[in-house]
Formats: sequence, C-alpha cells, structure tokens
Amino acid sequence: MNKKNRTKKQNKKSNKSAGFYIDDRDMTGKRCEECGWGTYTETSFFNDMCGTLNCNRCDHVVKRYRSRKEQALEKAVHKSLQNVKNDLGLTYSDLSKMLDCEVKLLKRSSLEGFLPIGDFRDNSRMRSAFTNLLSIFINLSITFSSKKVRRTWLKTKHPILNKPPIEIMKEGLEGLISVQNYLERVDSR
Repeated sequence: MNKKNRTKKQNKKSNKSAGFYIDDRDMTGKRCEECGWGTYTETSFFNDMCGTLNCNRCDHVVKRYRSRKEQALEKAVHKSLQNVKNDLGLTYSDLSKMLDCEVKLLKRSSLEGFLPIGDFRDNSRMRSAFTNLLSIFINLSITFSSKKVRRTWLKTKHPILNKPPIEIMKEGLEGLISVQNYLERVDSR
C-alpha cells in the first residue's frame, strides 16, 4: 500500500470518530434548500457543537455534513426525475404541479445535479407524489415500448377519465393516484 492511500484511510478512520467522513459534503456556503436565496453559515457556537448550519436569510437549519448515503439518494432522485421528465416530455412547470413543489427548486436541481433530499424526507405528500409518478412511468414503459406512444397516451382524452391523463396528473397527488389506478385497471383487463 502506498503512502497516499494509507494517509487517506488513516484520515477516514480518524474523522469517523468525529462523526463525519472526508467524502461527506460540507453544506457551509451552499444555497438554502428552503428559501433558495440565502446560504448556510454558522450563526453561533451552538451550530459548531450541534453540527448544524443556519440559512442567513430564513434561518432554516440543516446538518452541516451530508452523508454519502444522502448524497447518493439525492442524485438518484434527481436522475429519476430527469428521466421521467425527458421521456414523457414534461416541463418543470408540469413536474412542480405534480409534486407540489416550486419550479425554482426543480430548475436549481438540474443545474446542481442533485435534488435536496430534505424536501422529500420532510414532506410525505411530495414523497408519495414522487413514488406515484415513478410508478406511472414504469407502468407506461412496460405497456408501451415507444417514447412517442407514451407521450401520445398521456395527451389523449380517455373515456373513463374524461380528460387527458397529463391534465389529471397536474392536479397533484390525487390526480397521480387516479391515473395510476386507471392504468392498473386497464392493464388487468
């Protein structure tokens, strides 16, 4: 083992006892997940003791270090949303209506390459909407092999729904659930 690798391993072991890894993402100076305008800073010595940071605009509190598990989850959620958006031809406005979140959060996540997981962890309604949207996408992908056919199905008025599914999905969680139930009924026939 060379000296460089040994030093990295020793650093990881020594920092593990401090409660964080070198690989963990330090949130100091990052843009606030809540308001989107402020940045995270230490505002008192309690922040240092507790391992937290506060937004300098809205006082939102986050853990100073994000674990590798949280980082991986943030990237996976972001990548899943990007795949759904691109495949079904959705806009950020459509996604924000479906997930009941702000457009600026989704646009910012596309620039940064991850979606702040705090929004999903703290908001069970958004988490449910996300899982229903993924479920709809998976069902459509299984049923229709072509991206073009999936988009056409979403934009076509269905007799039972009395509207195109995409319009119902934009109503939020309830719309996503009704489209998912409709898909399951159609597939079971």
